[in-house]
Amino acid sequence: MHNTLSSYKKCSRIFHRDSILVLVLLAQILSAAQAADDTARIEQTGRGHSALLMQSGQNNLAEIEQIGSQHDVDIAQVGNNLTAKVRQAPVHDSASQHSEIRLSQRGEDLNADVADYGQHNQINIEQLQFGNEAILAMQGNQNFVGISQDGIDNTLQAYVNGNDNLITASQRGTGNDCDLDIVGNHNRVDLLQNGDQNGADIRIDGNNNSVAAEQIGNALNYSLEINGNNRDIAISQQGN
Repeated sequence: MHNTLSSYKKCSRIFHRDSILVLVLLAQILSAAQAADDTARIEQTGRGHSALLMQSGQNNLAEIEQIGSQHDVDIAQVGNNLTAKVRQAPVHDSASQHSEIRLSQRGEDLNADVADYGQHNQINIEQLQFGNEAILAMQGNQNFVGISQDGIDNTLQAYVNGNDNLITASQRGTGNDCDLDIVGNHNRVDLLQNGDQNGADIRIDGNNNSVAAEQIGNALNYSLEINGNNRDIAISQQGN
């Protein structure tokens, strides 16, 4: 379908309710010579799902897979060579329902990959500028994960397995790297990296732990491992 609109080169909006496709809008803007194809794939199994997908730019890819009931996904991509992949599904024969994912990318060569296996989880991811990557795999229920990356070539990988965990991670600058591995319940991690070439590695196996960690500067690194319960740890590094 080729229409002329002023706001988006390509915009896809797809809503699904009780396994019935109620609205599809695909708009292609500019001439074929000016526009390279974006790709959107949506697969829904179950009932009561909602998916909103918007893309503007060139060579972008968005994929949504929803299995279970009443999942909600919102993806917005503006730029070039952007990739967003989301999967909401049960683990084995367990239920999977009522999870929400918000994913926003603006820039070039950004990549986000989310796999959510659980119930009542909430995930927010925002990436800006160039070459950033966020990868998240989660099992469990009633978890919250917020990821924000603004800069160039920052990487964040997170694995969460448990219930009622709260994770917030923010990276600003160039070439920062973060690896999170959280197993257990009622854990909280607040992470900030602001600068260039910083590294953070946090691993938790336990319950009711709290970590507040920040690095402001360049080429700073730390590695933290917690095995146990009810730990409260703060890390702060500044400088070069």
